[in-house]
Amino acid sequence: MGYRNGLGIVGLGILALLGCREDAVVNNAPPLFGFGDLEASLEITGDTLALTVYTTRALPRDQVIDYALGGTALPGEDYRFTGSEALLLPAGETEARLLLTAPPSDDPDRLDRFLLIELQPTADLRLAEERRTARIEFSLEHTVDLERWAPKIAFPILWAYTSFGPEPVPAGGGLSAGAHFAFAHASKTLPNVIGLYNTEPGRSTNALNLHRIYVDYEVSTGSANIRMPDLIRLIPAEPGASFGRAEIIPQRVTITRRASSGLPPFEIGLSGEGTYDETTGQISLAIYFDETELGNGDSVLRRYVFEAEERP
Repeated sequence: MGYRNGLGIVGLGILALLGCREDAVVNNAPPLFGFGDLEASLEITGDTLALTVYTTRALPRDQVIDYALGGTALPGEDYRFTGSEALLLPAGETEARLLLTAPPSDDPDRLDRFLLIELQPTADLRLAEERRTARIEFSLEHTVDLERWAPKIAFPILWAYTSFGPEPVPAGGGLSAGAHFAFAHASKTLPNVIGLYNTEPGRSTNALNLHRIYVDYEVSTGSANIRMPDLIRLIPAEPGASFGRAEIIPQRVTITRRASSGLPPFEIGLSGEGTYDETTGQISLAIYFDETELGNGDSVLRRYVFEAEERP
């Protein structure tokens, strides 16, 4: 795997100007060193970042530059060093580099954390205080316009319609078309994936109209606690395409019954596939339900259409 150089040449130019300014007045002061840029981003899908420190002049011998780590990122979980953790400035060179990798993880809080790397004073170099600290944030690149279906707002509603069976989804927006909605969010762990869940812990959302489908099994809106953080993956037909294939990420979903029923939760399995189109705002899916725990078999087909706008 190649790596990205997250810190560019802007800081190098600044350091060079500082060096030139001092060289205009002859002195024997040690060269300046510091980060080229002060902010960088590390993709959480196994990306590697080259973090670079620049100096205004080369040294005649190798120099190890000390640094301190801070921030909220978890070492070994959110990031790892690729190769040596030492920040080595080789003799005759004006760049020192650290390589960091973000190992794949299913931790949804990872995007909220950050890493600080603070350079420490070094005997043979002078630290440019304004270039002392780099902040690294974690990111997840979606190549599909997920905001078409999961806008970044407090309560992002995704409308959906179902035939409750293998038949095509009926037209219209009423109960006959199985109209329902759920809170939809871009995944925090997988690219181009939409999840259906309530951001408030312990609160449900009517994903896939499960409340209505399983009402005869002592399931209610208040009890179900249905959460699917990673459910629908959208796969462009080609790079840059606004349409392509959709698939249900295979999983088992726990559905909780009313407490008054005295019955335990049950699980259903989900799988399936279909298509999506950003222009029409439609995601069409044939979803297979494994209802073995309910005695209904492992391949109950129901068709769905998810739409960016509510039908009139």
